[in-house]
Amino acid sequence: MSTNKEQMRLLRALSDIELYQQAMDFLNTEVKINYQLERRPPLPNTQIYGLLNVAQANTYSELKKFIKHQHSERTWQEKNAHIKIFYKDLEQAIEKLLELAKREGLIAEGLSVEENKKEREKISQLLACEFIQHLAAENLVRERERMDEEKKKKEGKS
Repeated sequence: MSTNKEQMRLLRALSDIELYQQAMDFLNTEVKINYQLERRPPLPNTQIYGLLNVAQANTYSELKKFIKHQHSERTWQEKNAHIKIFYKDLEQAIEKLLELAKREGLIAEGLSVEENKKEREKISQLLACEFIQHLAAENLVRERERMDEEKKKKEGKS
């Protein structure tokens, strides 16, 4: 089932406004890491590129499995505790995207049960991919800033 022109127009508009803002809110959220509340740290570049690749190359179901694996089935070192929290929160954030799709009329009406399931999977994947692209772009900027600050601290100590 292909996405029609009106769905794609609406999806692009949602991406530029709503999904971008949701991604910024997600990254600006204060999270508890090692018993301290702090602004969500950026993911390492390897993690964000991996997430982006999975989002772009897989189905929505496979993306959800990957995200769940990252927070439920992996053991993270204490210094990387924020990565587990990121993925756990991301799982919740992308699950809310289907409600956004319904509210904004992205899900076609009058479909059979099977067609509706496929439509929801397709639209959820497109929304999740757009959301993750916004996360990735901002995360890369923040990770660069973090690395520059770290470099300055090291140079100051030398």
